[in-house]
Amino acid sequence: MSNENEIAFLCKRLKELREKNNCTMDEMAQKLAVNGIAPNKSSISRVEAGKTSEKTLFETARKYCEAFGMSEKQTDQFLRGERVAVPDTSALLKNSQLIDELNKEYSKVIIPKVVVDELDNIENKKSGPLGRKAWEVIRGISYGDRTILMGYTGDSDEENEDCKIIYIAQEASDKYHCKVDIITEDTDYSAYLKGNESVAALHLREYMATKQELINMSKISKFHRLRMVLSTHGNYVLLGRCAGGRWRYNHCGCSFRHINRHSVSGNTDFSAEHRLSRYCSIHEHRLG
Repeated sequence: MSNENEIAFLCKRLKELREKNNCTMDEMAQKLAVNGIAPNKSSISRVEAGKTSEKTLFETARKYCEAFGMSEKQTDQFLRGERVAVPDTSALLKNSQLIDELNKEYSKVIIPKVVVDELDNIENKKSGPLGRKAWEVIRGISYGDRTILMGYTGDSDEENEDCKIIYIAQEASDKYHCKVDIITEDTDYSAYLKGNESVAALHLREYMATKQELINMSKISKFHRLRMVLSTHGNYVLLGRCAGGRWRYNHCGCSFRHINRHSVSGNTDFSAEHRLSRYCSIHEHRLG
């Protein structure tokens, strides 16, 4: 970390992570105990308030992540510090919910005015799915403290839209003293950004594959243990996550009355949390 903004952002994330997992400061201190010796509540408070050294903050943040069962990759993402996201037109047309998703992970989302203008042009000139998608994106933007419209103030002779977006991203980096990710579906930014240490292009697909929301890790742990039980009993095989955050299972020929009161067959989508709660209430000894 290199500045006060990033330190303050990490402190805020630590508090959010602890509270998201329904953990008090006293309980957090117990989770961080080493050889039975736990830090006191005031130590946790000082860390979350940014009143420790940067080294102590960084070390404690890693311990937080470990205590809640985060993987090394999840930990690295969590510790990356304050960043600003600048989505371009291609990314927003690909994912009309992108701004909401970015707001969950980035400290600020900058919407370039040139992007809004381009979306307006698409909405006005094109019918069909693309025009409707542009309309959805524009109507879905809610400006505020974290979602900010920023205009282009550079060379008036500049005609390249990508260069204008890069200029705005650089201005955002200078203003908020942090690194900026341009979220895009295009590959043209790489040549323009070569050697730039404060602004980077992040392909939408890569962002979606690595994005991280603060989540209740204990609930995820229960899902993993449920998968082990399902595999042991041979009733269902977990296939993966489906749209809407639901889990997909493949029925293997056995009725599974423990989880579903109705008969099922073939590929079925279940509300994982609902099925898990019913299953745990009957077979808590197998998951405890």
